[in-house]
Amino acid sequence: MLLLIIPVLAFVIVFGFAIWDGEPALGFPVALLAGLLALMITLLVGMGFQGAPTEVAYSETCEIHALVDNARFSGRVAGNVYLVQSRYDENLKYSYMYMVEDKGYAFNEVNASRCYLNFIDGKPRLVKNTLRFQNKTLEWLIGYCGGPEYIFYLPNDAEVIDDFVIDFE
Repeated sequence: MLLLIIPVLAFVIVFGFAIWDGEPALGFPVALLAGLLALMITLLVGMGFQGAPTEVAYSETCEIHALVDNARFSGRVAGNVYLVQSRYDENLKYSYMYMVEDKGYAFNEVNASRCYLNFIDGKPRLVKNTLRFQNKTLEWLIGYCGGPEYIFYLPNDAEVIDDFVIDFE
């Protein structure tokens, strides 16, 4: 909320003083710069609260599937590769496959910095948690800019590979 209020307030105040002094043409660019400066300062202050305690606001679970390229010929999807890791601009990412009901298989890619890997005996799944600050006042003031966290539950024999090539074998 403050990410919006403070920059707009800075713009309005500076532009109001410019109009008061009879210089609206000069006041607009100065007011715009003041609003941008206020936004940058507010963002820097908000980043200081990233270590504050959080809680799960919303959780979504989906079943993930093994990556294979013979599903068309064998009639099923089975294997032990559930995640493909890749690097883009030195950022590690994980790609995974999941089923969309009435449409088919889909792929998604997430930043590894927000992921947790667990190896279990059950079905492979992904839990996506949307977080919020535990302090409601802090939540109202600056919102939450951290993004979701992804918790992968993979079978014990699952592999995480560096590349996946479709060769229909």
